[in-house]
Amino acid sequence: MLRIQTIRRLSQLLIVNYPRSLCLTTTINYSSFKFPLFQKQTRSTLAIVHDRQSNEDNNNNDDNQKPKHFQLRWDLITSILVLLGIEDSSSDDRPKDSPLILAIKRGILAKQRKQHHYAEMLLHTALKMAQDLSYTDAETYIFDVMADNYFEKGDYKRAIDLYLEVLTRLSKREDFTQDCEALIEISIKLSYCYGQLNQPDSAEKGFQFSIDTQLIRTDTFFDDRNGELRSIEWLNNDEQRNSLALLGMAYDYYSKHLEKLSSKLLDRALIYRTKALKISIIVNGNEHQQTLILENDIADLYARMEKFNHAKRYLRNAIDKAQEMQLIDLLPILYMNLASIYCQNNRPDLAKKYCHQTMDIVSKWPKQSSNDKFEQLLTEKERTKLMEKCELCLNGQRFY
Repeated sequence: MLRIQTIRRLSQLLIVNYPRSLCLTTTINYSSFKFPLFQKQTRSTLAIVHDRQSNEDNNNNDDNQKPKHFQLRWDLITSILVLLGIEDSSSDDRPKDSPLILAIKRGILAKQRKQHHYAEMLLHTALKMAQDLSYTDAETYIFDVMADNYFEKGDYKRAIDLYLEVLTRLSKREDFTQDCEALIEISIKLSYCYGQLNQPDSAEKGFQFSIDTQLIRTDTFFDDRNGELRSIEWLNNDEQRNSLALLGMAYDYYSKHLEKLSSKLLDRALIYRTKALKISIIVNGNEHQQTLILENDIADLYARMEKFNHAKRYLRNAIDKAQEMQLIDLLPILYMNLASIYCQNNRPDLAKKYCHQTMDIVSKWPKQSSNDKFEQLLTEKERTKLMEKCELCLNGQRFY
């Protein structure tokens, strides 16, 4: 199945500005600062995936056996932006964008468009400008965006190096604490990187640290056991919403880590992905694209466990909402995933039906994504491969 994976970082909407008063004030003894994780050093369905982002250069040797990975985004305000005192670009009283801010914005836009090499060039230019201006906070932010660029590209080793650089810089700030959300967000991504590089012990420590910290932070307003808010009033509190989204992001990536480790861990992966889904419904709403993506990914797990009725139920639910919202970037992937499930369930007639629907949408797509809200989900190369899989399906050949 195709899998959509993401973290929705609002860094795309926010810009670097001169530092303001910070919300984190507790100080720590830096000499004693230690974090256990940070030491330098074939599925049956297609996957929709800020990963499941797989490195195309290294992992596409067998397109019929390996899933395509796309990017999934959690709607959270990037914690490092809060820590560094970065303002919302929609502010009416902000100054006109400087060349530095424009360079950063262009780098982020290129990253969103999956033009990772171009994004790297732009961000290196922005970094040089920040260094010339001795703007340390901007340097740190750019390193973080560069790390995300490598993360999304699937270059996990380089992503780790840059995330560690960001952590080193943040840990020297007086307003940095061992449980601040800037650290937690980086911890989640580092943990996933370590898992992708076959360092499961480091990944496990990092994920448990991140989840435990966010469970403590959200315990006053979120009942994790039942997956619900303790009071509806918390929905209007942005700080709590962001903390809860970060917990959902941790659950989501931990689920991905578990399913990669072993097929014997699919049950556990399903538990954590379901937790992530419940949080997404609370934070984003039942019809948000993040929620639909998680429903797709839960269907993927059920399909791998050969529980096809459960898989079809989640996919049909996601398809109904995607149709209602006209998410034409998402619909063909959901249709193709449903086709793969019907094919595995010995219903080639229905599989071909959904392949035809996939091809009908993709053939009408412009080269650029038509849904700005969802950004560009598929590159031209990925769309071509999607059409090739449809052809295999229609010819009665294995495509999943």
